[in-house]
Amino acid sequence: YIKEDGTCAIYLQVIVDRKKKLIPLNISWPADHCVDTQQLCLPRQKNDKVVDDINVILRDSVGRANEIFRTFRMARQFFTLDTFMLNWENEFSRESFIEYYEQKLKFRLKTGDIGHITYKNHNCTLNWLKQFKKDLKFMELDQEWAYKFDAYLAKRIKSRDGDTHNSRWGYHKNIKAMLKIAAKHDKIKFSDPYEFFEIQPKRGTWGAILTDDIKTLFDYYQETDHETERKVLRRFFFSIATSLRISDLKRLKIDWREGDVLKFTPKKGSRKKPKPVEIPLSRMAQYLWNEAKWEAKGNLLFEEITEQYSNRILRRVGEKLHIKIRLHHHVGRHSWVTNFLNNGGSLRAAQKILNHFNLKTTMVYDHMNFEQVQKETSKMEFIENL
Repeated sequence: YIKEDGTCAIYLQVIVDRKKKLIPLNISWPADHCVDTQQLCLPRQKNDKVVDDINVILRDSVGRANEIFRTFRMARQFFTLDTFMLNWENEFSRESFIEYYEQKLKFRLKTGDIGHITYKNHNCTLNWLKQFKKDLKFMELDQEWAYKFDAYLAKRIKSRDGDTHNSRWGYHKNIKAMLKIAAKHDKIKFSDPYEFFEIQPKRGTWGAILTDDIKTLFDYYQETDHETERKVLRRFFFSIATSLRISDLKRLKIDWREGDVLKFTPKKGSRKKPKPVEIPLSRMAQYLWNEAKWEAKGNLLFEEITEQYSNRILRRVGEKLHIKIRLHHHVGRHSWVTNFLNNGGSLRAAQKILNHFNLKTTMVYDHMNFEQVQKETSKMEFIENL
């Protein structure tokens, strides 16, 4: 189609299995100055500098299209016009893993696939990768790479107790997640550096508080005159009684409750596949609810207190009462699981309340102590009666 000014829009035509697709390049040029056979444009007049820019766009477009064809041909993968368009519209680097990681991370944040906390976490991993090697190519990700990178992290990461295991595990976990996206969604071919390298998280020095410590802490909650301590401890106990994360405690609304059941969609994972959760409220949870509701302003059950400040108060109170476990809000969730299972609750029920996809994740939250193990071994006494 030739416009009134004599120019026409230029398209890139792609043909796969006799199916054609015209891709607009968003450029126009005089129709009588286009040479299809050479895939170039001719200058409109002498010393026409714009034509050089136009031809650069044309060469880059053709080159990029050929690169997509070449990649799939060498990988001997099934190739369709839809596959081509998926890769054409994806402008992420297929050579540099560093560039791909950076581009993909910004894209996922922009589209709402991840939140700012996840973005910051991955960005920290990306910075370590850049320090290890400024431009890491996909083709360099061989079987030895993960071992070398782990050794580099072990030397460079600083830790108060000297144990960097879980920090390194977190960085490897982020890299594996990004490589999985590159392979599954963007069809990028590379050797899996984690095929033989595996690192699992270790339990932290903190865990769950059990019955005696919970009673000591609850007695303190009822006796203290410190208003902020009472508010922080009330929210913490509600986590112990319901398993709620701090992210959900902060946004917990009074109208989430229906009778003796709490119904809501957790904040974590809500961007992907929102999954409503129903949690029966125990007598303890109902008691704490009523106390909080009495002081509530508006529809939020708990007053806004930052997580950092709350954790400082919990740590201070825990040290004052000589509680061995270092207290912070996530201890509440672990404490719910451990005490629930210790008192005969099933692992599957715990998984459902915690909204865990994998049962193994739920098992990580169980901090069974040796005394509990001794009690459980009594169930082996039936052997004597055989």
